[in-house]
Amino acid sequence: MQQKIPQDNKGNADPLTVLECIVGFSTETLSMGQTENIARSFALRLPQSSLARAKVLAETEGISLNHFINLAIVEKITRLKELDKTLSTGTEAS
Repeated sequence: MQQKIPQDNKGNADPLTVLECIVGFSTETLSMGQTENIARSFALRLPQSSLARAKVLAETEGISLNHFINLAIVEKITRLKELDKTLSTGTEAS
């Protein structure tokens, strides 16, 4: 369901207003058997410009916005794990 962009009393969208997107995570992206304690969907607040860019990139890739956001989160988690491994061992993660 498409959400309406909040507007001020003059009917103009506030440039600082954020949109809420409902994002569902698949169980494949969750780890350590904690799926029962993690909501499968939540409100994600994004600046309008970020949401617009994400929609364009997802469409360019031929995937849904939900899938695009899932991939972005998984990629970020992976990079942080690699950085943590690098810092703890003093060598580059492979």
